[in-house]
Amino acid sequence: PHIEQMDAVRDQRLLLDATDHVSPLRKELADLLRSEVNRLHKENETAYAKATQALTANDAWMQLLEQDRNSILGQVGLVTPVPPSVKTDEALAAYLDARSLTAMRAEIDAIPGRVSQAIQRAAKQLEPKVQTVNIDRATLRSEADVEKWIEKQKKRVLDALKQGPVLID
Repeated sequence: PHIEQMDAVRDQRLLLDATDHVSPLRKELADLLRSEVNRLHKENETAYAKATQALTANDAWMQLLEQDRNSILGQVGLVTPVPPSVKTDEALAAYLDARSLTAMRAEIDAIPGRVSQAIQRAAKQLEPKVQTVNIDRATLRSEADVEKWIEKQKKRVLDALKQGPVLID
C-alpha cells in the first residue's frame, strides 16, 4: 500500500496540493524501517546468545584463558551486538546508510560460521597439530545409506587421525 500511495502522490501531483500527503507516508515508512531494524537486532542478540552457549559447551574453548577467548572472538568477528540508535528519522537514515537491512541479515547468518572458526582456533591453540575434518552432509533414505555414510566418515576421520589430532566440523 505504501508504494501505491507514493505512486499516487507522484502521478496525481499531490505535492502541489494544500494537504501534506508526504509526511504521514514518510512517518509510516520510517516506523516500518525502525521496527525491522529493531527486530533484526533482537534476532542478532538471540543468535549471539546461542553462539555463546555453543562456545561455553565446547571443552577446548573452556580450556583457554579468558584473554585468549576474547582475542579469538575479535579475530573471527564474533562481537556483542550493539543496540541500534534509531529513535529519530535522521538517526535511522544514518544507521541504514552505514548498515543496510541486508547487511544486518548477513551478519546474523554468519554467526554459526564464526562459532565454528572460533572453536577451530581454540583447538589449534591448545593442540597446534590439530587438523579439521569436515563431515559430509547427506540425505539418507535407508539404513544402507546410513551405514555407507558412516563408513565413509569413519574412514575419513581415521585417515586424518594418522596425521595427528582431529577436530570434527
